[in-house]
Amino acid sequence: MAAHAQQLELAKDVPDLRKQWIATMDGRTRASHASIHGEVRLTKRQFSNGLMIPGDPSGPPEETINCRCRSVAIIPEVAAEVEKEAA
Repeated sequence: MAAHAQQLELAKDVPDLRKQWIATMDGRTRASHASIHGEVRLTKRQFSNGLMIPGDPSGPPEETINCRCRSVAIIPEVAAEVEKEAA
């Protein structure tokens, strides 16, 4: 949660700041989280699974309880390269 708050604060100065979903990618990772591993979104937008961040308290329990994923901030210049690689 603190990391997301920091991302939102940074987004005030970097309007096109993005975030990337990073799944743990082991045998315990939810299929819905593994499927969006590497997904990039604008910081203020939800990921395609409907969560703002891994472990989002407003999300359903089956998507958030014991979630070990994380999100990382990506500056616009790097986001363009990451999105190209993911395509």
